[in-house]
Amino acid sequence: MRLARALANSSAPAEVAARVADALADLGDVSFAAAYLVGEHGKLRLESRRGAPAPSASQPRLAAKALAAGTPVRAGARADSPREVALPLVVGDDRLGVLLVGVAADASPRCESMLATVADLTAVSMGSLRRAEDALSEARRDPLTGAGNRRAFYERLELMLARQRRPAALALFDLDGLKAINDRSGHESGDEVLRQVARRALATVRAADDVYRVGGDEFALVVDGDADVAERVAGRVRTAMTAQRRGTALPTISVGIAAYPEHAATPDELMSRADAAMYAAKHAGGNRVVRA
Repeated sequence: MRLARALANSSAPAEVAARVADALADLGDVSFAAAYLVGEHGKLRLESRRGAPAPSASQPRLAAKALAAGTPVRAGARADSPREVALPLVVGDDRLGVLLVGVAADASPRCESMLATVADLTAVSMGSLRRAEDALSEARRDPLTGAGNRRAFYERLELMLARQRRPAALALFDLDGLKAINDRSGHESGDEVLRQVARRALATVRAADDVYRVGGDEFALVVDGDADVAERVAGRVRTAMTAQRRGTALPTISVGIAAYPEHAATPDELMSRADAAMYAAKHAGGNRVVRA
């Protein structure tokens, strides 16, 4: 019953893994349970652990071995110590993580059979949630550049402004001269420039900030901070475009900045003020940052 609740009430793969590990650690023949999940860079990270001190150095290696093999791996067969059973969480070709369980030395074969069933159910649940997360993420991502799309942009902006009493800022920019690139080299070249601009911006902003493509050649930076912070972030992005040395030279950008609550009280007002500042930057010759 507890496992059923853990699977039904979890909203993310990491939450499923943590709740299942908690449920397993309460079983009579189980001395501890740990959940390792595959992270963004393909490496296992410890997500949850119940019932024992911090993991030994051998346990992550055991988990990695089970994940690589795609089948359960066992260690520790001494009569006075629990067996460690690493159960990979696999759905089709997707290897999502590992449940590592300490099983009493005198536990019945039925216990390990039950653990294998738990691992299968956990993997299926995690896989379904991960597919749902991926679909949600794709619906908010610009397919050309990989940056967030206009829908994701307004969602983030509304969330930032809803925090109240904390400053947030918007840096809106477009490319100086993209039309000339399209006319001279074709729209495929223009699309590649847009992709490179998005990559440079994503690589330059701080971890707390986000990059969105909100129009044809128009991008937005949602900045966690006031207008001064936004101006510094936007300045680094502008410099990054002109510092491009590999491949096609990137065009300069014109940036407009507006901040909450200094310049606007709603997302639409913030967008309007930043847009006006951006056009002021463009009319002043481009390749500059202008505040509302």
